[in-house]
Amino acid sequence: MFEKKNVAEFQINNKATVVTNDKRSDAEKTVVKTDISGATAALFMLEQISNDRESWEANEYAASRKRLYQLLTQCYEYYITLKLSADKAIREEHKKALYDFCGQRGYKFQGKTHDMHRIVKAVFGGSDRRRISAYAQALVVALTAGAVNDKGVEQAVMSSELASWIESQGGIEEIRTGSKNAGMSRSEQAQAAFKTLDDCDSLATIKADFKTYGVDSNDTDKQMLLVVTYRNTGEFEINALIKEQSALNEALACFYKNNLAKKSEFSKADSATQSSLKQTETA
Repeated sequence: MFEKKNVAEFQINNKATVVTNDKRSDAEKTVVKTDISGATAALFMLEQISNDRESWEANEYAASRKRLYQLLTQCYEYYITLKLSADKAIREEHKKALYDFCGQRGYKFQGKTHDMHRIVKAVFGGSDRRRISAYAQALVVALTAGAVNDKGVEQAVMSSELASWIESQGGIEEIRTGSKNAGMSRSEQAQAAFKTLDDCDSLATIKADFKTYGVDSNDTDKQMLLVVTYRNTGEFEINALIKEQSALNEALACFYKNNLAKKSEFSKADSATQSSLKQTETA
């Protein structure tokens, strides 16, 4: 058995032998030494970490993801029962239980909060707020992502197929991102926002002379961007006017994503749920 002293003596003696017998240039020695002690070792470390990652993905992560999808399926089934059970008493019992459960734990919501979000919050209450939102959003999308019936109405994904559907969509984050875009390109989002804003009442009106703002009669009725700074006087200071269409489209797409997409997606899911509920009650 080697002691530290023996190892140190071996290294010193071995190093002395190499220096004495090696006839290569100093440059060659430097390259070889770096390759053996540095690059090769570093490469080995990266390969080992990569192998560990592959093992983690195939085992622990896969098992964790599978369990997550099982929990989300249970949340999804609770919502389906809450909204679509043929027995009104069961629907009311599920709703009361949900609201009581959240109340006992101090979870507060706005009146317009989607019940799917309430359910996910009830189950994942201690988790990160953004994760809860992503989970709920994905399940809301699933409510109108199933097969189309004979009336052309999109049905909910079957609970037995929810996990495989999430996988096919690329996972929770991909569904969340896609739902914000509502399946539309940035240009289509910009067009939708353009129409919405064009039909809305203006926030304010300012008098703009041609010379100051660099506009002319050809710009009439065209949407543009104003760069403004809010001052503590309560006033907006106008800094610049931008007419480039690409900049306008990007701003409109951002407006759509932040103000219209989520409302549209939740409204669509609520409409589908209410439609299914009416069919259940009249069946």
